[in-house]
Amino acid sequence: MESPLHLHPSRCSLLPRNDYCKRLNNLEQTCSSISFYWALKEPVPEFTGHNIFLADAYQESFDEIFEKGELPSQPSFYVNVPSRLDPSAAPKGKETVVVLVPCGPLREGKKPGVAATPAEFEKIKQRARKQVIETIAKRINRPDFESLIEHEIFNDPFTWKEKFNLFRGSILGLSHTIMQVLCFRPSTQHSYYRNLFFVG
Repeated sequence: MESPLHLHPSRCSLLPRNDYCKRLNNLEQTCSSISFYWALKEPVPEFTGHNIFLADAYQESFDEIFEKGELPSQPSFYVNVPSRLDPSAAPKGKETVVVLVPCGPLREGKKPGVAATPAEFEKIKQRARKQVIETIAKRINRPDFESLIEHEIFNDPFTWKEKFNLFRGSILGLSHTIMQVLCFRPSTQHSYYRNLFFVG
């Protein structure tokens, strides 16, 4: 079995590139994400530790991610509230929130993807932020929700690719399609350097 972390960057960046690297480039990747990290100026009692906001047409939204490699027109997303589970994660009387919005991996060559450049992605990220805030405000009946955000940082497919070395910004590595599972997945042991293993 393959490590859940990416094998592609180590095989093709640390070692000499070869035809196998080209084949790895063409394998299907899992989704990426836009993740917002918010410091809120007060707790939001409507949140629990873990919250899932599904799009009304959630099946279609997942198809937009996995078939078209896009940010869905109506995203589904996950909200984690670390301070609800660990009070030390935020100052007293405040709240920390992590929002994970799945989207397609980065576009590369003929492979569909969410964007090819950071400039192209900026509008997509801003749309995701706006839709997330509007959805939260409506679903938990807090029209003032955006005003609670005191500080924000984010990760996006470019962050995952450049900072964390994840191929095409794909956060979970190779997809588990029929031809990419079990014996069809890349081995964790190098085929030539037998004492080299890809682990994480």
